[in-house]
Amino acid sequence: MMRALELAKRLNAMIAADTRPLEMRNRFSRRSGRKRTQIESVRAIPAETAGALPIRKQTQGPVANMGNSAWGSFSTDPLTADAINQGNLADCYLLIAMYLVARLRPNFFDDIFVKIDDHTAIVQWFYAGYIIQVRTSLLISTDYDHPANADVRPELAEKTWCLIRSGISDYAKDNFGLIENVFYALGLDGSYGALDSAAIIAAMQAGKAVGLQTTPTATGRNAVEDWIAGHAYGVIGFDAATKQLTLAQPWHAAREIPGVDAATISGGKVFNLVHVGAFPAAPRILASMVDVASERAAAVSAPATAAIPVPATGAVLQPEQNATLSNCRLENQGGKVDIGYITGAAYAEYPLAVASAGDYALSIDMACVTAGSLDIAVNGVVVAAGVTVPNTSAWSIFHPVAANVKLPAGAVTLRLSNRVGAQYNIGAISIAPAEVVADDPIVAISVVTTRRSGAVSPTAVV
Repeated sequence: MMRALELAKRLNAMIAADTRPLEMRNRFSRRSGRKRTQIESVRAIPAETAGALPIRKQTQGPVANMGNSAWGSFSTDPLTADAINQGNLADCYLLIAMYLVARLRPNFFDDIFVKIDDHTAIVQWFYAGYIIQVRTSLLISTDYDHPANADVRPELAEKTWCLIRSGISDYAKDNFGLIENVFYALGLDGSYGALDSAAIIAAMQAGKAVGLQTTPTATGRNAVEDWIAGHAYGVIGFDAATKQLTLAQPWHAAREIPGVDAATISGGKVFNLVHVGAFPAAPRILASMVDVASERAAAVSAPATAAIPVPATGAVLQPEQNATLSNCRLENQGGKVDIGYITGAAYAEYPLAVASAGDYALSIDMACVTAGSLDIAVNGVVVAAGVTVPNTSAWSIFHPVAANVKLPAGAVTLRLSNRVGAQYNIGAISIAPAEVVADDPIVAISVVTTRRSGAVSPTAVV
């Protein structure tokens, strides 16, 4: 008989290979008139594999729709529930699941997020029968809300979750999903089903994480604000005397919602689905699964440090390579990453480690549909002002823009600053030693006349 884990892997592989839109996978059968069942994922995890699941490693590259970015600091303190706050992404389901787990077990995420060094971390997820270890940098988006304690771990979850669920590093892939899928990916026993207020209360009192999903047309008002349609909430308390529940949502503002009647939960007009996450007897994801020493030593996994090497022969800077971005963001056009959405006083700043001081020629791939200009600064001093960006006729057509700069040896900050009013996209930046044009040697030409033929024979004398 096929073992449950092997069956789960095979079925999950089949599900992952089905690229049809969800509405097609859920459409009704024409012959029977019944709705086909869409399996989201198989939850079979044999008990004997707990804590010893096979591991797969992934290294996360550039993330599309990152927007403005900055290097974050990794906290080794327990991840508090209050550190989790939904921003501009439609990923309420992801963050409410994390909120509920952090509330119940504050140390749980010590095994999910593992620091490698000051610029790199491993985020561990459970997916398709494997522990997926995603190596990612601490370069995070600043366009999505962050708590006051500046804990980057919720942001690292958002950053890597898109890769886990879609195979694509794009923040937009985080939008919309099921709470239960996140419970499962965190190593819990996840399930979802119809509303039953008694079962919800029992699960919550048994120490399980319980999430609720509102209907797409939910209306009415709770004790704090209007119910939000298509939103995720968590059950965090029950008052036996009043028979009322306290809910929470993944926003700092109006976090807790007290005084929710059981009838509101089970009536079907506001909520339509309950998600339950039960903690397994033995953890499935352990920090000890990450070989930190090996990760630090591996040359291929060297972190994206704050300094990009520029040897004497030059270098090419890619748009996503350690750049700190302001009022602009990374975008992906047909598989090619560039820096776009430039507005106002935008800039892209690259930290360099220059091997040899000297004159260098910059060749910046740029696309523009009107015309623009930018300033280039080295260590805070503008060395090329008003560099013209020509009209390339399309945002995806890049032409090189040249500028010469002097770079000192050692740590250098290279910044490209937008001149207000200009709009363009920035691609790769080539840095090469500038050609030094030597003075031409003086050449004296003596003319020798040959009488016999009348030909003039020039003879060069240096």
